[in-house]
Amino acid sequence: MNEIRRVLRTAAWRLFVLDLFRTLTVTATAAIVALIGVLLAERIFGLNVSWPDTWVRLFAVAAGLALGAAVVWSVIRRASTNGVARELDERANLRESLSTALCVAKIDDPWAKVVVETARERAIGVKVNQAIPYTAPRIWPAPFATALAMAVLWFSVPNWDVLGLLKNRQTAQAEKEEIKTVANEVKANEDKLKEMLEKAKVDFKNEEAAPPEASDLNKPQTPDEIRRAAVKKLTAMTERWAR
Repeated sequence: MNEIRRVLRTAAWRLFVLDLFRTLTVTATAAIVALIGVLLAERIFGLNVSWPDTWVRLFAVAAGLALGAAVVWSVIRRASTNGVARELDERANLRESLSTALCVAKIDDPWAKVVVETARERAIGVKVNQAIPYTAPRIWPAPFATALAMAVLWFSVPNWDVLGLLKNRQTAQAEKEEIKTVANEVKANEDKLKEMLEKAKVDFKNEEAAPPEASDLNKPQTPDEIRRAAVKKLTAMTERWAR
């Protein structure tokens, strides 16, 4: 029986790999379809799915889930020893000798021993790699075709932004950049004026500051508010200089 079990272990591994390839083809296609759904949702509704950060993470998660699902599913439905024996009998044209030998292996009579010995001799001569060759699954083009479809959609589908989310983000980003620019301009002007006050030997360090609570509540929020606050501050400093 050792020869029979050795052949069956080899056949079981090859059948598992073939089934894993088939399952991975299906799960990879499903993962790409899901990514296409995310892409269309982003373009149609203006969702915040940035490139490359978010998309790279999505690709990694999709690949990991596809591979993990394929492995788990292939392990769950892995063929039993009897199933492997029947499959190898059929593919190698062994006339059910291996599967029959497994059934009668524990029977102690002359006929059973003859069956097991015949199966052992056939197992020694069988070439598992020829009986169960590694071949690509019939649906292997599916993930590649789906990936090509996603690439076409990526470059052809415009940003419809039906909910206005993308426009709102762009407006907020533009305002943030403008606030940053205005803040830099204000700081540069303040630094110049302070330098002038220092040359004029005017003490402005002890200038009374607004209470923290009031400062937090009235903190400028827009570029115009920042400009107005800066003008007031520079005016006050100039008046102090004039006195």
